[in-house]
Amino acid sequence: MDDLTVQPIYREKILQAQLSDIEGSKIRSKMDVGIKTPFWVADDGTLIMGQCVCVPNNEMVKRKVLQETH
Repeated sequence: MDDLTVQPIYREKILQAQLSDIEGSKIRSKMDVGIKTPFWVADDGTLIMGQCVCVPNNEMVKRKVLQETH
């Protein structure tokens, strides 16, 4: 299976959605106080788990990502 490369414009949209996502905010808050999580924050601020960009529960963003990959 080929790896999916996220284009910068989609990654920026994902980041903006992450910043307003409740679950993403909880994860970032835990990280801010030093609680270990399986997540990390990339240089551009994007929340990552392993090698995967975390796509928040935002219908528009999820639809755009799915359209791009198909």
